[in-house]
Amino acid sequence: MEGTLELMESKSVEHLADLGGMLTDHYNEALYGVIEAKTEHRSPAPVTDGQTEAVPVVT
Repeated sequence: MEGTLELMESKSVEHLADLGGMLTDHYNEALYGVIEAKTEHRSPAPVTDGQTEAVPVVT
């Protein structure tokens, strides 16, 4: 058990900023885009990052 806790501690970070740009979270940007599209009565822009498979948006 002690080894497991040491491994977890060595692989974790206190804040996402501690990763030094290795991780980018686009969730808030995407959510804002969805909200903006809904207020304008249009469909949100499709995902274009090439990493995520597009799925239909339920309205």
